[in-house]
Amino acid sequence: MIPEKARTPLSILALFISLLIFFNGVLGKDKAFNAGDNIASGSMLPYLQAAQAAGQDVPQWIPNIFCGMPSFAALMSTGARVYDIVHQVFDVIRSIPVSIFGGNDAMLHIWHYFIFGLGMYLLLRIGRKTSHLVALFAGTSAMFSTWIMTYVMIGHNTKIFAVMCFPYILLCLEELREKLTWQQTLLWLSALAMSLHFLLESSHVQMEFYILLAVLIYFLVWFVSDLIAKRNIIPFLRTGIFAVLMIGLAFAMSADRYLATLGYGPYSIRGSTPLVDRATVTGEKPKANSTTGATKAGGLDWNYATEYSFSPGEMITFLVPAWYGFGKLPYDGPEVPPGSRVPGYWGQMTVTDAANYTGIVVFFLAFIAIFALWKKDRLVPPLAIISLFALVLSFGSNWSILFKPMFEYFPTMNSYRAPMMALVLMQLCFPILAALALDRIIKIMKDADDKQLKAKLLKVTTFAMYTAAGLFVISLIGRGVIDGSITSGIAKSGKLPAQYPWLKDLAVKTALNDAAFCTLFALIALGALWLYQRGKAGITAIAAVSIIFILSLIDLWRVDSRPMEIVTKSEYDKNLDTHDYVEFMKQDKSLFRMLDVEETTSNIPVAWGLQTIAGYSAAKVRLYQDVVDVTGNEQGQVIFNPFMWSLLNTKYIIANGAVDSVQGRMVPAFISKEKKQGRDGKPEQTIVWQNTQVLPRAFFVNRYEVKPALEMLGKMRDGSFNPRDEVFFDKQPDGLSSVGANPVNDSLESAVITKYENEFVEIKTKTSSDRLLFMSDTWNPDWKAAIDEKTEIPIYKGNYAFRAMKIPAGEHTLTLRYNDPHYSTGKSISLASNILAIIGLGAGLMFQWRKRKKVSV
Repeated sequence: MIPEKARTPLSILALFISLLIFFNGVLGKDKAFNAGDNIASGSMLPYLQAAQAAGQDVPQWIPNIFCGMPSFAALMSTGARVYDIVHQVFDVIRSIPVSIFGGNDAMLHIWHYFIFGLGMYLLLRIGRKTSHLVALFAGTSAMFSTWIMTYVMIGHNTKIFAVMCFPYILLCLEELREKLTWQQTLLWLSALAMSLHFLLESSHVQMEFYILLAVLIYFLVWFVSDLIAKRNIIPFLRTGIFAVLMIGLAFAMSADRYLATLGYGPYSIRGSTPLVDRATVTGEKPKANSTTGATKAGGLDWNYATEYSFSPGEMITFLVPAWYGFGKLPYDGPEVPPGSRVPGYWGQMTVTDAANYTGIVVFFLAFIAIFALWKKDRLVPPLAIISLFALVLSFGSNWSILFKPMFEYFPTMNSYRAPMMALVLMQLCFPILAALALDRIIKIMKDADDKQLKAKLLKVTTFAMYTAAGLFVISLIGRGVIDGSITSGIAKSGKLPAQYPWLKDLAVKTALNDAAFCTLFALIALGALWLYQRGKAGITAIAAVSIIFILSLIDLWRVDSRPMEIVTKSEYDKNLDTHDYVEFMKQDKSLFRMLDVEETTSNIPVAWGLQTIAGYSAAKVRLYQDVVDVTGNEQGQVIFNPFMWSLLNTKYIIANGAVDSVQGRMVPAFISKEKKQGRDGKPEQTIVWQNTQVLPRAFFVNRYEVKPALEMLGKMRDGSFNPRDEVFFDKQPDGLSSVGANPVNDSLESAVITKYENEFVEIKTKTSSDRLLFMSDTWNPDWKAAIDEKTEIPIYKGNYAFRAMKIPAGEHTLTLRYNDPHYSTGKSISLASNILAIIGLGAGLMFQWRKRKKVSV
């Protein structure tokens, strides 16, 4: 027998070791996950490093993508936020395992999984006083829940950071429901504030929204339960007030980040309405708001927001993960390089990396808890309702009975896309429910006072076991029927498995194997539990739980490993490597932008130190996106318009072939010696085309005109005006009097950019009269301009989304500075709130220690 004192540390160690074993392949010094989103975040590192080297600990503006946009406020970057003391301590602690494993980047995120599993273990041990083995089962089942485990493999690292906070939040709320001393209350309040703070620090606003939504449902279920049972609602009110106050404190601890984000919100695609429906641009009849999803408060387009809606039919993947092709599947056939992952998914969504599989054993146990413990455990109803709510919400446009009203009326809901992400709440709740079922069965067998509950648990377990047995038999004798059904579905889908017979065969084979293995695992696990409940075959509690634990872990590991694509660090780094054509462009020391028409949604040019009119951000500047929508000619994806390229200082175009050579704008400036693989799989040659009509980043114009926004953008799309002659405003600029009537004399008048930094620009101007200066950087209200560092001048929105300023006659120095006042205010609030939380936690721990010391004496 293991001594009681050793069980907790050994259980915690087992959680960590299980992660090390599973991720063993990526923990080498020269190993990395082949994840596209890791590449996206890695491309930002040179920008952050350069900014910090220049003294910008927390850079606020990135000029490298989309003609410039906020980086910190858009949650694209962070920095040395030394005033967030709690997070700094966490960083120091997690640096220890990272250092032990040779600085491996993957270890950073594996540590977050460990913290997540530890939270589940503590929730069951402290909050429910379960056995160590049951709590360990909860921890591993949660960590290895397939879609949650896939996060790190595809680079969605901020999601696991958010998810790891859920069990701690729930534990704190459960403890605060009890009758506590003021010292205990102070301790748990401080712990709750810090747990919520780390949730907000994930910077994944949608995951934060879902978890806080779960907290809201938790309280609503509690309130309704109290009303139905006619219980005293004082504990509910007390805990609810505590929760609101701690959410406020947690927000204050992250005030720098979220005040900046809230300040930017009205100017981003997440918080403002598109100028027009894209159909309007193409001359079609405008669609109604109910179709486009544009609300009065702004938000995402309905079709864009619901693009990844979960299909009700795919609920079968809760039991058989590969029924719809799973996602990324390992394949070693001759068609692909060894060790490749291929896209086997053929369901309704555009693409997915894995199934939303919590483990079939966990699934059945969770339903035992729901059907047998609904009135016996206060945690079962809220967890079950949260799971059902998340499932219906995830259907999105497929069954919009819940998603549509929330999208239209619930605060911030219209800022989020991919409804299937809501399933994370089910993946968080089911391991807890499964552990509650196991724990109650063990306890009821030892204490037979509640014979009615004992009988009910046995009845539900028996039904679950027979269901698993039936499914297992069907998976064997109905193999041909299942094969035909899946084959038919693949053919109708038109997805990749329908186009490649070998991929179709792989998807079908994997689904058939899953159907047999998953149901077999469930049958054996439930059979062991049933035998324990019946007192048959000498099955003890430890034996039953051990069988369930091992089978569940084997099942989840078997499925979880599928999307894990590991490459050498050198192979991974090649994604960010420079090229001969990049080095050619970098020889040009002038200020310019470029566009890679083959990689329009990539931030890799940032890693190269170049500036592009494209890129990727989940919170692009709304004004700029309107420009892309109307003038880009690419359905809102990128600007593919030579006139706009010139206007936006786009000097070089990277392409595998010709670009607009007929019009004579573009001339080949460099032909790469490197061969890139084209979309047809054949090698292609990369050509750098130089735009001979490119305009400078800043230049004088003769005059301005006021035009409606859509008419202005139409002229920009068609190239039907001379940008050197005039600039457009959508309304009469305040305080802008007449400017020089004579045409600009380029030989006598000039605007020369002498400094161009992330958040500071200096331009030397020389004019014979007052002039309008146009600058093709995106407009933002937090950019301020001054003449000779003395007189502040307004920055107008020129040509819809860019900057225009009135420059007085003579020789002057124009300076532009970016300063987000929300961030500046937030820093001070964050520091003060961190100190308050630390004092609260320290005082709570000290008083608890003194109390225990007195009791022991």
